[in-house]
Parts: sequence; C-alpha cells; structure tokens
Amino acid sequence: MATKRMTGNDYKKELKELNKSIESIVAHVESRLLELIRLFPDAVVVDKVLGKYLCKNITKTWFQNLSLETKIAYIINIEKWNTAQQKVEQLTIDKIYKELPSEIKKTLDKLND
Repeated sequence: MATKRMTGNDYKKELKELNKSIESIVAHVESRLLELIRLFPDAVVVDKVLGKYLCKNITKTWFQNLSLETKIAYIINIEKWNTAQQKVEQLTIDKIYKELPSEIKKTLDKLND
C-alpha cells in the first residue's frame, strides 16, 4: 500500500493552518496577561534580566516587545503570586477521608466494594 506524498500546496495549506493557530494562541496569551495585569496590579513578576517588579509597571510598549514565551512566564508568575496571596489549600479526597469518623469510613469502604 503506497502512501500519498504531500504536495507543495499541501505544505502551503498546513503552514497557513499553523500560522492561524499561532495567531490564536498569541491573542489568547496577550488577552490573559492583560487581564491579569489589570486584576492584580500589585502582583510581583520575576524577569530573568530585570529582576522583580510589579505588574502596574508594565507599559504598553514594553508589553508589545515581550516574546510569547516571556508573556506565558509572566502569566505563570502572576497566577503563582495570586495563589500565594489567597493562602487557600486545595482539599483532596484523601485529606477529607483521613478526618472522617471510623464509622463513616467503614460505610464508605463497604460502598466502594
């Protein structure tokens, strides 16, 4: 059974689709970062070159000159900062289960069988 080789037009079409995907991810990343900057102006962002600074110090010109990878890194930094500010611990079933009375644990174990 022979496999079909891609033609120049196939590559052109595939490249066009990839470029559309890249444009889409860039738009989503920039939108999310701008939203986080607006919501958390006091969030600390860490830059390898510039060190630590606040989101409210990010200017439009500076924002436009950032690489996509840097923008994603900033999103991660802001989300981590926000999580640390909330000091909320995510509960898991294991944590809840350990705190249950033994009678309830027995009942749950029977239900799982």
